[in-house]
Amino acid sequence: MTDEPKQVIRSLSRLLEEQHTRVAALDTAASKQVAALIKHAMVIHDSLKGVREPIGKRAESEQRNAQWLEAQLNSAFGGLVQEMGRLRLDIGKLSSAVKSTKPTLPAFDRSDLLSTMETVALAQRVANVDPTKLHTLSPAEKLAALRVPALANISDAVAEEWTNKFIRDADPQRMEAYEKDADAVQAAEDVLTMVKRELQREAGFIDQKTGLPNAFWHDFERDSLAPLNAEIESQRVEHEHKTAMDSVAAARTALREAEEREHRAVIKRLKSI
Repeated sequence: MTDEPKQVIRSLSRLLEEQHTRVAALDTAASKQVAALIKHAMVIHDSLKGVREPIGKRAESEQRNAQWLEAQLNSAFGGLVQEMGRLRLDIGKLSSAVKSTKPTLPAFDRSDLLSTMETVALAQRVANVDPTKLHTLSPAEKLAALRVPALANISDAVAEEWTNKFIRDADPQRMEAYEKDADAVQAAEDVLTMVKRELQREAGFIDQKTGLPNAFWHDFERDSLAPLNAEIESQRVEHEHKTAMDSVAAARTALREAEEREHRAVIKRLKSI
């Protein structure tokens, strides 16, 4: 390894440590989990610079050929790719959990006809406003646009900005907690991206001219993740099977209970004769 990659790794190590420290300081339930995931990514990163040397020394001492050396390196780096894959799954699950906690605006009550008509009228007014003048709209107009965004013709980015503003004003503490958790998850995703790029570099899959992964990376990543993907698929099938069996069991229970009720009703009628 040249001095430049070593310097890159040292700089990245500091950056990862800073991210870990920042996330840990957020002190929320999710941020603590994220900090642990970032720490795991840091362990993977720290292991990268120790992959080639021991395998190279073993190849030299045992007088192994280039094919053996390449296979051993691919196996070692492939294991790290799979470990990264599991880490990404964990981060993805945590991200979904955090997104589910995001506060939302109260549901739009369409049962009030007059209020609905007023909302539609305001949303139509928003649709006719110059996009550069959106900041001049009143809170009522913005809220109406959020109720019927397709009619108001506002972008997803604008809708999210306005929604966050309304929620932050209505429940600042809850919104702050969500934003801290979302920030922590984003930090973990950024860390994973940085570690993945360093893994690509150490494994020899970065094109020296472009600085991007070369044409061989996709196949290597796919093959390395194949066992993990097979495991995930097996768990999915097992879950679907269990769900189906639970449904059958619930249906049988419901049928048995219905038969028992019918039987009791028949006995009751016979006794009344």
